[in-house]
Amino acid sequence: MKKILLISAIFCYSFISGQIKTPQPSPTATITQKVGVSNISVEYSRPGVKEREIFGGLVSYEKMWRTGANKATKVTFDENCVFGGAKVKKGSYSLFTIPGEKEWTVVLNKNTELWGVGEYDEEKSSL
Repeated sequence: MKKILLISAIFCYSFISGQIKTPQPSPTATITQKVGVSNISVEYSRPGVKEREIFGGLVSYEKMWRTGANKATKVTFDENCVFGGAKVKKGSYSLFTIPGEKEWTVVLNKNTELWGVGEYDEEKSSL
């Protein structure tokens, strides 16, 4: 009888705990904004600071960063546009930055499936 109760309790616990949704450590969000006649969408995962020093600590200055947590941030332009003084064709791009203490460099890349800078291909950069 004790075995049946124990097995039943384990089964019920695994069924209930499998349905509880907990927030992601780095939540994903999407924002779309109309700029002039074009819509610009940004899909990103917000990194959790968790009492860590991010810039100059976890993310080094003067080194390329995938900008965000998890998968690289994706920016989508529904029209050709000018971004940072450069002409950019409509489409989706991953967003990378090179943080500096006073100034940042922003880089768009055609590969939107990157999870870090390890497979970053400079030839696919737009800026």
